[in-house]
Amino acid sequence: MSNAKDIRKQVRNVIQELIPELLTKEVVDAITKQMHERVTKLENDTKAQMKEMNERHKDVMGYLVRQASSPAQK
Repeated sequence: MSNAKDIRKQVRNVIQELIPELLTKEVVDAITKQMHERVTKLENDTKAQMKEMNERHKDVMGYLVRQASSPAQK
């Protein structure tokens, strides 16, 4: 019976030693995953915004070219 108690105590001690390391690893992995997701979303949002700005730029430049090339009205 005492042998079982000793084994349980040893297992408990090993687990108590490993828990901080395992929790730290799990927390770091979770934070890394969340940061990666946020950076990816930010990248996609930025690309979409830049594409929209590029389209507006093309529209404005086209308007300016048309205005510059049309004859002056009196």
